[in-house]
Order: sequence, then structure tokens, then C-alpha cells
Amino acid sequence: MKYVKIYKLQKDGSQSEVVTCGLIGDQIVCNGEASIVTNLEQEGIWDYRADNSNMRRRLFPKDGLQFLENLADAFNSGYLMATDIQES
Repeated sequence: MKYVKIYKLQKDGSQSEVVTCGLIGDQIVCNGEASIVTNLEQEGIWDYRADNSNMRRRLFPKDGLQFLENLADAFNSGYLMATDIQES
């Protein structure tokens, strides 16, 4: 299964896993911190990999692998960080 983990910076400087999004069939299922999962499902993330920035659109878990591929670009701050796609 392909998946991406999202980590959150803690007050003590450590990181804790808050959300895991995995590819099941052709859709993404996200589990973890409810506020982040709800935001992903309702607001989506930008398609940072679009060739032209004017062509960017929002991606949602229903967009499958394309959504998973863009999580690392959407969450790349010091506070929230997503891994590259991993496989188990």
C-alpha cells in the first residue's frame, strides 16, 4: 500500500505523527487528527505539480495518487511536514 504520513512539531521540538493517508483502490483514506483530516476532505490541497501555476486546482482524497503525490509539497513547513510516498 502506498501512503504518506504527516508529522506535527511538538513544543519539546520532537515530531509526532498526526495523520496517515493511504491509497486504497483508487482513492485516498486519511486517518488521524480529526481537524486535519476534515480540512483535507473539505478544503483539499493545491496541485503544486501542475505545469502552469495558472492551471493549479485543488486536489481531494478522491483524486487518488495525484493527491498523495502532492501532500509533501502541501505540508512542508516547520510545523507540519509530510513524508514522500512510502510503500508497505
